Amino acid sequence: MLPFIFWLFLMLFVIQTLACQFFPVINFQKYLVKVLLAMSTLIIVRERFFELYIKTITFLGIISLIIHVLTFAVPPLFDFFIKDVVPHIPNQPDDSVQIFHNYHIIIHDFWQHDLFRNSGPFWEPGANAGFTLLALFFNMYIYRQRALSRRNLLLITVILSTISTAGYVVLLVVLFLNPQYEKKILVRVFALIFIFAIAIWTFNTFDFIGVKVLQQIDNTNIGDAHTSRFASARLDFETFQQHPLGFSIRDYRKGVKDTEDFRSNGVFILLTALGAIAFIMYFFWVFRSMRRALKYFNSSGNPSLVTLYFIMIIVFMGFSENFF
Repeated sequence: MLPFIFWLFLMLFVIQTLACQFFPVINFQKYLVKVLLAMSTLIIVRERFFELYIKTITFLGIISLIIHVLTFAVPPLFDFFIKDVVPHIPNQPDDSVQIFHNYHIIIHDFWQHDLFRNSGPFWEPGANAGFTLLALFFNMYIYRQRALSRRNLLLITVILSTISTAGYVVLLVVLFLNPQYEKKILVRVFALIFIFAIAIWTFNTFDFIGVKVLQQIDNTNIGDAHTSRFASARLDFETFQQHPLGFSIRDYRKGVKDTEDFRSNGVFILLTALGAIAFIMYFFWVFRSMRRALKYFNSSGNPSLVTLYFIMIIVFMGFSENFF
């Protein structure tokens, strides 16, 4: 299956290049490396992928929490990282965003540190929340670990430290759909009421979440991709209408990368890049692969239903970040 996916990807890229009359060598290399790396990783680790993924994210989560807490508790430590460590590590300067963007020490990024958000080793807090949520999902739904086990409590703490809107919503969904509650209707009803109450309280209490969501919705038609992920979706959908077979050179619409090409809605980035047919096939393979994994590990719950939960979660997270 993996070689077939690889050759299909190459064929799709050739078709898109001919249709758009432009061949971006850099973009081609980027996608090629990603596909080959993913294939190589799965071939090497095989069924241990989920186990190793959870362990890796847990280890990175511990490091991120230690650095995140210490840099607030001991401000001179943060100054030491920024002044004495960061200058010796390759960074990508970007004057158009906050000062700490791309100020990392390899194992930790300080993007939005000033907003008390934990990016961990990823490019921003929302990404940290998304990858950690996958580890939590795998640990609960594949290995059937209790929601309040030590590892899961650590992962939940990392997610909470990101202060990510999408991360919080998906966390509530993951906990509510907990397979341990499958035959406990009263527990599910109580959990639903509790989660709904917490969600309403959070939305109304924290401007960062409530006001942010409302502003992004308001900016759908008048803003650009920098102001709203809904606006980003609109812009990518307009491109998709012009290129229904995909537009992998999305980042180079004018032959060179331009600030207007910036996009932040991962789902619609994927739709624009792959086109309608490959987009559907992508999620078909995701569904097929996750269902097979659940059956292989003899996980609790209906494999098809749990797989639908998984797709729902990654799609929702994909609205906030380009995970795909």
